[in-house]
Amino acid sequence: MDLVAGLIILGVVFLILLLLFMPMRFGIRYEKTAALEKIHVYVSVFGILIRIPIHNKEERGTKNTDKDKGKLQELTFASFKEHVDAFGEVFEVSKNELKNMLSFARKHLSCKEVDFNIRFGLDDAAKTGIATGAVWTSGTFLLKLIDTLIGIKKIKMNVYPDFNEKKFEIYLKTILIIQPIHFIMIVNQIRDTIKYIKTKIN
Repeated sequence: MDLVAGLIILGVVFLILLLLFMPMRFGIRYEKTAALEKIHVYVSVFGILIRIPIHNKEERGTKNTDKDKGKLQELTFASFKEHVDAFGEVFEVSKNELKNMLSFARKHLSCKEVDFNIRFGLDDAAKTGIATGAVWTSGTFLLKLIDTLIGIKKIKMNVYPDFNEKKFEIYLKTILIIQPIHFIMIVNQIRDTIKYIKTKIN
């Protein structure tokens, strides 16, 4: 009985070590509309795709109470551009720290593909047409910063202007290949660097 238990424990330890050091395919999917905000992580283990919900906010029903207001912030082009500009400013202030942190990530992480789609519409067709170039510029700038940090082998970006309806929706999907042990190390480095950057900016 002790021998069987020992073999089971040894097998479990071997499986954990195998999973930690075996390159795995990760996917991150982010979706943001006026009615929902979802983040999912996809992990492929031995050819089996596992979907892990990380964040999920969704409006339910058509009537919202004052308590529900503010839980789901509406995404607009102005707020999107503000976040992109803020990210760019943080990048410029902490460029060296970020590059030092992600030099390890670039060696052990392969970002195979980023699929980034934006659907937007303003008050009228003329304004939407004029803003299309600005949306392209902000989206391209964001992807360029990400590419500078970790490197992206294939980038697909599309902007779909809606001339009939006011909206701003984002769909982002990435495919990463990395060993879980390196992923854990990178997450720890990112956490420490974020703390340092926050202190530096403040």
